[in-house]
Amino acid sequence: MGTTWSIQLFARGHQPASRIQSDVAELLERIEGQMSHYRRDSDLGRFNASRGGRWVSIPLEMFQVLNASVDVALESGGAFDPTLGRLVSIWGFGPGAPAGSPPGEQEILEGLFNCGWSRLLLDRRRRRVWQPGGIQLNLSSIAKGYAVDQTAKLLDRLGIENYLVEFGGELRSRGVKLNGQPWWIAIEQPPGSTGFPEVVLALCGQSVATSGDYRRCFTHNGAIYSHTIDPRTGKPASGSLASVTVIHEDCIFADAYSTALLVMGPSEGRAFAEDRGLAAFFVHRSPDGFEHFCSPGFQTMLD
Repeated sequence: MGTTWSIQLFARGHQPASRIQSDVAELLERIEGQMSHYRRDSDLGRFNASRGGRWVSIPLEMFQVLNASVDVALESGGAFDPTLGRLVSIWGFGPGAPAGSPPGEQEILEGLFNCGWSRLLLDRRRRRVWQPGGIQLNLSSIAKGYAVDQTAKLLDRLGIENYLVEFGGELRSRGVKLNGQPWWIAIEQPPGSTGFPEVVLALCGQSVATSGDYRRCFTHNGAIYSHTIDPRTGKPASGSLASVTVIHEDCIFADAYSTALLVMGPSEGRAFAEDRGLAAFFVHRSPDGFEHFCSPGFQTMLD
């Protein structure tokens, strides 16, 4: 998935760490073999390469992720969209060479024409997806969260009751550390946010994910272009939000919601989080530097 992963755990009387690592690696290889947009032989790559006007059968795990993606897309009014693969590539954040400059308007319009989550049809009984033609899936804003959840479930099945799973900054925990302390998680701070207050959470049985406009980006003529694409404009999200952190029971939704809220911007994102009771922490740029605010759900956790 183009990132790193790590697991901290302690357990007595269980199989050795090498066997646990092997089991996790096998799980992640299966997920990546289905959903990687870097691998042409993945099931996602096969769907993207398929001709239009046909149903494409996909594996169970990928179907679960795509089903959740469509749910969040509908709920967020399209701020989250799993069909942005072509636009992601046009902006230089896909498998090809990175871009040094933004694409032209006509290229962006053509990319938008070949996107749209509402064009997907999901046949849940037969576990297949309708390819209308030209749709390029990209699940990078949700697949990592799904992988975290599946790894946690694997550890649960092995009877391990104390762990912290981390994939590229997305986390899920259970139990406590060896010394009895909770798993303390510091909220990621944007680069250059000197003097910004450190926010530390005791994470227990929950997941946390952060989306930021600084994670992958390029600069052209003094402007910064982020890898987070706004499906409504076909361009990188350009609001004042620098990052959004979401805490949720499931990492798949923490991952997806953090992206959707970043795209929405501070006003719409805050209203969306409050309306749905999401625990969300927002960091935005102001003339005086960085400022933050949080949803009532997040404030309750701090209290």
